[in-house]
Amino acid sequence: MMYKVLNSDQLLELFANLRDGLPGTAKIFYTVRHMLKGLLPNFECLVDKWPNWTCIVLRPEANKEVPQFFENSYICHTNSASSLKYFLQRPGVIDWTKSANFSGIPYDLIAVTKEFARKLGGKFECREPHIMYAWCEAVSLDMPSHIPEGFILDTLKKSDIPMVFKHWKSSLSEHKGIYDYFETIITNFENSCLRDNATSEVVAYTCRKFNGSISMIYVQPKHRRKGFCHIVFADIMQKIIDNGDIPFGFLATNSKELIETARKHHFTWVPQSNMTWATYEMTRPF
Repeated sequence: MMYKVLNSDQLLELFANLRDGLPGTAKIFYTVRHMLKGLLPNFECLVDKWPNWTCIVLRPEANKEVPQFFENSYICHTNSASSLKYFLQRPGVIDWTKSANFSGIPYDLIAVTKEFARKLGGKFECREPHIMYAWCEAVSLDMPSHIPEGFILDTLKKSDIPMVFKHWKSSLSEHKGIYDYFETIITNFENSCLRDNATSEVVAYTCRKFNGSISMIYVQPKHRRKGFCHIVFADIMQKIIDNGDIPFGFLATNSKELIETARKHHFTWVPQSNMTWATYEMTRPF
């Protein structure tokens, strides 16, 4: 068997199985949950074998419309980097004739996947490696004791999307439909922001993404070094915990300040879930 596409009952069974693997399975668990809720329509789930799977790839169904941001996207998860290396190369799993975006790729696979892409006449590039940190439930949540005078805790609104788009569009330039993507995550997932009480200007914020991670932490330059990052980070953590989920995030290995913030909130390293994002571009006729 080259791969198996799960039916709806099997996808529910996989979802329950992934729950047992939290926090290490968080990024794929929450993405599958959003598939089941209809927030990621017309995606299918491939596994290398069933029911004793090792590798998972979520991808758009052939000839069906998906949110533009996720066109030609492959969302990966594995219990074994070496198994995923071979799974991605199996006929029919990845359409290597088209440019594509990958998430959940273990950084250890980048070199070999680059070489595989080169032999196909393509180019495979990745971002810096990211390490996963998740909240340790044995420790009580350390919430800020007060909000600075003149500011209020709030949530992002649709009217804030142009601001978020301006801050992050360049870092997601490999995708289409970025504005609609931001609207979806702001409308459907937990977020937190700190506003100037007099002007309603957002001075700091963070959001939760499709894979469930805390991401897009931003503080306006003139308000940095004031502890505002700590405030919105703690607030979104509390919202996620109140909803019965696990707060976690993927931090670039060179993001020393964010890693320190995560540790301050008793996040711990989840080593089996280190990963990166990558893009594949076909540079010559297949």
